[in-house]
Parts: sequence; structure tokens; C-alpha cells
Amino acid sequence: MEKCYFCTITEINGEAEYTSSFLMKTDDIEKDLQEVFKNYCGDGEYDSYNGEEDTSFIWFRDLAATDSDYREVPEEDFNVLKKYLIIL
Repeated sequence: MEKCYFCTITEINGEAEYTSSFLMKTDDIEKDLQEVFKNYCGDGEYDSYNGEEDTSFIWFRDLAATDSDYREVPEEDFNVLKKYLIIL
């Protein structure tokens, strides 16, 4: 059964950070949010440090993204928030 989620991703562009917020309805938030995170601004690559992939930091052509996060929200709150946020 699908649940409702409020999600965020932080974009890093130089020294500036911007947080993007969006909504998702899914039955597998971990998998679906990682897919959105990896393709946030095109085809990203996970950060590699000492040969190990860091799945919380992704490089894109002109910027990076980090801190993908989510919180389950009640259906009623989701219905209000969808007037103001994109649903992925």
C-alpha cells in the first residue's frame, strides 16, 4: 500500500546550498527516493572516497546534491501540501 511522504534534497552550487522539497506516494520510499536523488539534475555519479561509494552525495555536471531525506505525512496533510509542492 502506498504511503505519503514529504521529501527534501539539498543542492550544493559553489558555496550556496538550496533545499528542494517535493512529495512522493510510494510503497518503497528508500528505493524511489534514491532513484530521484541519483537523477536529480541529469545522470549523477555517487561520490567515491577511497574506492567506496557514498550514497548520500552525488556529483552532477555543474553541481552536487546531498542529504536526501523523507518524512511520512498523513493523507490529509499530503492533500494540502500538493497544492504547493510537486509530486514525483
